[in-house]
Amino acid sequence: MNIQEIPIDNIVEPVAQVRSVMESEKLSELVNSIRQVGLIEPLIVKTVGEKFEVIAGHRRLLACRAAELARVPCIIQETNQEREDEIKLHENFYRENVNPADEAEFYAYLIQQKKNSIEDVAKKVGKSGTYIRSRLDLLSGDEIILEAVRDGQINASVAKELNAITDREIRLNYLHYAIDSGAKLRTVQEWRKQWEREKRTEEALNQGHTQEELPEVLPKYYYRCPMCERSVEVGKVRAVSVCEDCYNEIMKQFAAAAAANDRIPKRD
Repeated sequence: MNIQEIPIDNIVEPVAQVRSVMESEKLSELVNSIRQVGLIEPLIVKTVGEKFEVIAGHRRLLACRAAELARVPCIIQETNQEREDEIKLHENFYRENVNPADEAEFYAYLIQQKKNSIEDVAKKVGKSGTYIRSRLDLLSGDEIILEAVRDGQINASVAKELNAITDREIRLNYLHYAIDSGAKLRTVQEWRKQWEREKRTEEALNQGHTQEELPEVLPKYYYRCPMCERSVEVGKVRAVSVCEDCYNEIMKQFAAAAAANDRIPKRD
């Protein structure tokens, strides 16, 4: 393995980047490490004219710049595009967590630009075809939701539930609720089910059904109350907006009282 010290000004970032967002905390840790002991793992680069383009090690290159290194250890590798993609996959998907939005866009790049099938991509990254499709669905969903995933404000599972809501105004309202409250998947699923129920209620009424007939023509969705742990219909769930400290205090006091009275099962 031939490692060469290349002037950092001669190294350019990859054209097809897998990561659009770098976690600042982890990047800072890497910068500090490089300042103390130098770059331990060389970059993998290829020649592009008089410059060198990064194939693997984009984050390390940014850290080296921040650490103000003049020269960087590199392995110069002349490869074809398919081999470059394989190296990028190994660098990003097998070693570090990748943002789902970036993941989806790189899968789309492999499929659209490199003519891979979904099954081909699934084999390369060691995932199922269903997993690849679920990531690609992010790209066909709401762009604002995609950006929220990219910014780490919501996860991919929450995004999937929100994208299932076809009314954009309601969908974005729920997105803001999810971001502001830190709502988990289960909560967002209940929001989506409630929206579906209200939509079906409106459709049933438009079709001539009466209010008395609705319980027979509409499916029932249930929610497990975190206070009493009973399952109740979603339509009977009520939301109270409080700050995180007050919520934790309410739950703490309720759990203590409930445990003393043995009114609800003990939690694991």
